[in-house]
Amino acid sequence: MDWRFFGGGVALMATGIITSLIFGAYVTTGPLEDLNRNSSIAQVGGITAGIGFLLLLVSFGFSRRKKGTSGKGIPTKPDESS
Repeated sequence: MDWRFFGGGVALMATGIITSLIFGAYVTTGPLEDLNRNSSIAQVGGITAGIGFLLLLVSFGFSRRKKGTSGKGIPTKPDESS
């Protein structure tokens, strides 16, 4: 798991959900221009939460490589052609 993608995904999800909840609550009140603006911002919040969820899923697929040795070497047989 890559913690940078995990943290970014969680942050994007939280931001998107909070934005959607805040601006989604104000969609039912106000003039038409405000309704359109608030619903658009709520949609952007939902898209942001979706991207955060995808980053969260992708973070579980990543595995960090260990630096250093790459494993045991393959032993070779000596050349016996004489």
